[in-house]
Amino acid sequence: MVRSMRIGVDISAVIGAGGGLQRYTERLLDALLRVDTENHYFFIAAYWRNHPRELTALELPSGPNAEIVSPRWPQGLMVYADRYLGLSPVPALAHRLKLDIWHGVGNQLPRLGGVPGVVTLHHVGGIADTSGGWEHRWNAQARYSIPRANRVIAISEHTKADLVEQWSIPRDSISVVYHGVEKSFRPEAAAGALPDGVEDRYILFTSAIRKRKNLEVLVRAYARIKGALQLVLCGYRSEYYRSLRTLCLELGIVKRVLFLEDLSDRDLARLYARALLFVYPSKWEGFGLPILEAMACGTPVVAARAASLPEVAGDAALYFDPDSPEDLAAAIRKALEPSAASRLSAAGLARAAGFTWERTASETIEVYKRTLSR
Repeated sequence: MVRSMRIGVDISAVIGAGGGLQRYTERLLDALLRVDTENHYFFIAAYWRNHPRELTALELPSGPNAEIVSPRWPQGLMVYADRYLGLSPVPALAHRLKLDIWHGVGNQLPRLGGVPGVVTLHHVGGIADTSGGWEHRWNAQARYSIPRANRVIAISEHTKADLVEQWSIPRDSISVVYHGVEKSFRPEAAAGALPDGVEDRYILFTSAIRKRKNLEVLVRAYARIKGALQLVLCGYRSEYYRSLRTLCLELGIVKRVLFLEDLSDRDLARLYARALLFVYPSKWEGFGLPILEAMACGTPVVAARAASLPEVAGDAALYFDPDSPEDLAAAIRKALEPSAASRLSAAGLARAAGFTWERTASETIEVYKRTLSR
């Protein structure tokens, strides 16, 4: 009889992070407990300040085979001591919990003192972003974490290829595990009232308002579109938001562009389901989950021909040159045609159905087993 695994999942990097990393972590942990009743999970949430408020903001699942472990460590100091002094409290914790494996879900893996480690890498930075600098920090964390990992999880084949080509990671040490789509994202989510300010006919973008999302091209393309269509940009506002709004003013479209943030999943699903079209212009993505969320709601998708987006969307989206507002405007016009919209909607629903969090969890467990079998 095979002994059950004692699995430490380090969610420390996720506390207060928000965005796609938080969504990935919450959905993965929930799915792990739904598909796996044999192994025991320790959700490790190291903190120093603001822990109760920020931890409770995470939607962490509970179950008889899971518990939250909250060591009080100053994260910044711990990372510095680990990286430059070779000091870490993690091996003692792993020993006390009798862990078989440690999984860092956010590009980060500490010294483990002999415990096998898995790290999930969400993307490989390659574009300078002056709107926060977090890409630089993530890459620094990843570069120190990779040599410590027995196995790496990449969230797309595109990310895997970047890791092999840019960082010379052996191809056979990387497992690709795709994200899933939450079941709340479905066409039926359209029922109910839209958030304040949203009109009946609108084009939608969701994700952080950051420079690397290539929103300037979207705004310039939208300025070329005729007709009573609103542009709704929904997501966390970095400092880049100011320059983007200034561009809207210069183009004379600021009254037609609505910025939203901090929506519930229910309101977000409704926003997807009621949109005429979803546009994702990003030039640099490790996966591109909003594309699948839109497709799962039956909304036609137009996406940049860049990074992981064609891998995720397949034949279920219209693509455009991410450097050309003219090409994007043409793709939007095409996707708004009734025949094209109907085809994209049906193709998107079929495409999104193949991505489930249960599959993500099952494949992650297989990575754990593969790591321990070596």
